[in-house]
Amino acid sequence: MAVNKNKKLVTEFSEILNFNSTTKTKDWWEKYMKHVIPFRGVGIPKIRKLLSEFYKEKKLNQFSENDQFSLALEFFTGKYSEDKMTGILFIQNYLLEKVNPGEALSEFEKIFEKNLIYDWNICDWFCVRNLGPMIEICGRKTAERISSWHSSENLWQARSSVVAFVYLNDKTKYLKLIEKSCKKLIMKEERFAKTAVGWMLREISKKDEIFVKNFVSENNNYFSNESRKNALKYL
Repeated sequence: MAVNKNKKLVTEFSEILNFNSTTKTKDWWEKYMKHVIPFRGVGIPKIRKLLSEFYKEKKLNQFSENDQFSLALEFFTGKYSEDKMTGILFIQNYLLEKVNPGEALSEFEKIFEKNLIYDWNICDWFCVRNLGPMIEICGRKTAERISSWHSSENLWQARSSVVAFVYLNDKTKYLKLIEKSCKKLIMKEERFAKTAVGWMLREISKKDEIFVKNFVSENNNYFSNESRKNALKYL
C-alpha cells in the first residue's frame, strides 16, 4: 500500500476521532497522564467501536495482511494518544494471528527507535494487547526476543521486556526470562523501570510466593518503596 494512501486513511480516521471527542474526556486524560502526551478526547471503547465501523466501511479486510499491518503502524506516528491506541487496537483485533512474528517485532523495534511510544499508558497497552498475545500465539522464540529488550537504553522498550509477560496464562514457562529481565530493570534508576518489576512480581506472587520473596531479598537495595510495596502486595 502506498505511503500516501496510509496517511490519507489515518487522516480520515483522525477526523472521525475529532468529531467524537469531548473536552471533558480530553481534560480528564491529560490531567491523569500529567500532560506527558496530548489527547483528542475519545475513550477506548469508543475508539474500538469507531475502528470497527471504519474497517468495514473502507473494506480493509480486502487489503493484504502486509498492507493492513503497514496501516496499523502508521497510526503510531500520530501525536495524540488515541492515534497510537488505534494502532494497538488494529493489531489486536485484526492482525495478531496473521503477521509474521519476526517481521512484526522488527517493526515494533523501529517504533521504539523512533520514540513513537513515550508514556506508560500506551506502552502498557501495547504490551498487554499486542506483545503478550504474540508470545501466547508464537511461543518461545518470540518471548526470547521481547525479553532481550531489557538491555535497551530506551526506557519504554526495556519496560516492555517485562510488562509483555504480566498477563500470560502460564508465566512459569518463561520464569527464567522474566527473572533475567527483572534483574536488569530493577537496577535502572527510572521509576517506570522499577514499577514494571513490582507489577510483574505482584502477579507472579499469586502462584509462586517463594520466587518473589527470594527476588526481593536478593535485590532489595535496588527497589524503590513503591515497587517493593507492589511486589509484596499479596504476600
